[in-house]
Amino acid sequence: MKCSYKYIVVCSVLLIGATTLLHAQPKTGAEDNELLNKQIQQGIKSHVSPLDKMKQREQEVALQKMAIQNQMDEIEHLKRSKSKSDAAIAQAKVLLEKSNDTLRRSIELLEKERLQARKDADSIKFLQQIQVLEKAKLNAVARGSYLLAFLLVIILVFAFFIYRSLKRSNRINKKLEATLIELKATQQQLIVKEKLASLGQLTSGIAHEIQNPLNFVNNFSSVSTELLEELKEELLKIKLSEPENATTAELLKLLSDNMKLITQHGKRAEGIVRNMLQHSSEKESVLEACALDEVVREYVQLAWNNGKSKYPEHPFALRYSMKPDMPQAVVYKHDLGRVLLAMTDNALYAMNKKAASGIAGYQAEFHVQVDFSHNQFKITLADNGIGIPDALQEKLFSPFFSTKATGEGTGLSLSIAHEIIVQQHQGKISVNSKEHEYTIFTILLPCKTSANAV
Repeated sequence: MKCSYKYIVVCSVLLIGATTLLHAQPKTGAEDNELLNKQIQQGIKSHVSPLDKMKQREQEVALQKMAIQNQMDEIEHLKRSKSKSDAAIAQAKVLLEKSNDTLRRSIELLEKERLQARKDADSIKFLQQIQVLEKAKLNAVARGSYLLAFLLVIILVFAFFIYRSLKRSNRINKKLEATLIELKATQQQLIVKEKLASLGQLTSGIAHEIQNPLNFVNNFSSVSTELLEELKEELLKIKLSEPENATTAELLKLLSDNMKLITQHGKRAEGIVRNMLQHSSEKESVLEACALDEVVREYVQLAWNNGKSKYPEHPFALRYSMKPDMPQAVVYKHDLGRVLLAMTDNALYAMNKKAASGIAGYQAEFHVQVDFSHNQFKITLADNGIGIPDALQEKLFSPFFSTKATGEGTGLSLSIAHEIIVQQHQGKISVNSKEHEYTIFTILLPCKTSANAV
């Protein structure tokens, strides 16, 4: 919109400039033409005055001719009349000579004025031609101004439509890019799901194949342990020498310890197989809109209750911080619950280990925070347990990697959590920890609606 406003302002300025040019040039030309007309009219007036004088001079010459003719007629009349004297005739001839001289001078002046009148007529004609040329020039300038303004308006209109077309193309390109990104994300997610499904099928097959002989091992180890206890009871009934009793007791103890190890590792293997079967489950997760704070509270509380029964010797404090009036989140609720269960269980394990180390004044506390800002949800899980060494944090989300002691973890929970958050929800998961002090897991989930959820 800002770019559109700028373009409208520029177009308005150009249109105002074109209108000003359109009105200014004819106005200037009209003023010049008016000034030229005044000059021409003044020139014509200055040349009309000699013409009037020439006409007056012609009238005077005509009158003088008439006077001379009258004088000549009078002289002829005096000649025919015998009563008039020669003196009167001579006087009349003198007057006639004077009149002829006056007439001659008048004719000379008249010729000069006629010559000047011809020059003036040529000058007037030249000025009128100049006036016609200036009018033609003014009309040409006016037509050029109109044409220039028209072309400028046409250019602006074409520029506007080109701008609109480019803007529409940019919007379409952006939508296509967003659609392409969304399709790529969907394709990547489908590939990951397909790989996970294939891996799940393979894992499930391997787990089922392992489970059958493992069940035999566990069952027969349990039976063997019971038989060993019965053997101990039967040997007590038999009287043996002291060396024989010592040797028998030692062998029985070794057998008993071996059976305990077999049972322990069998149970561990059984737990690994159970987790493998659980993670390879083909149950289809679905997106659903829910209140994220309630989901977090539900699954954390479930893991917390299980942890209190699992570690009854140490008290733990649980604290929630939930932002009110958050929008609903569209998530894979079941899978997100698995992540929360695994992380809460890990936090309880870390705090129990630290409490068991006998640190004076230690109070285990687990802080769960849910926030919403910048169009994304933020889940923070913080504990003050044993922490994670810096060298191990980079491997934390790798499959089958665990920071727990041998036999206490499978190394699958955090790798599955990473896939669920990053691949399935297009979110982010990170860890910030300091050894012997704290561990903070941060989960960022984009705010989706049922319409745009992928």
